[in-house]
Amino acid sequence: MGKIENIINNYKTRYSAGFIKSEMEEILKEFPEINMDKYNDAMLCHTVQISETNETIYYHTDFRTALYCGVENRDMTTLEWD
Repeated sequence: MGKIENIINNYKTRYSAGFIKSEMEEILKEFPEINMDKYNDAMLCHTVQISETNETIYYHTDFRTALYCGVENRDMTTLEWD
């Protein structure tokens, strides 16, 4: 299992549905060489949940894909779009 998969699968998120912004920012520190433009492009236009305290929750799969895009310096593939 790679570093990204290990983080996504084992990170103790506040919400079981996914990650909040502060959690994602903490994880991004693990990837100092990430291409943030590719990451940010991959984070656009996803379905999210809103918590009872109005926090945006990003799904595990969308955050995983964005990490891969940023780390691998690439755009999302058509198969990665949801």
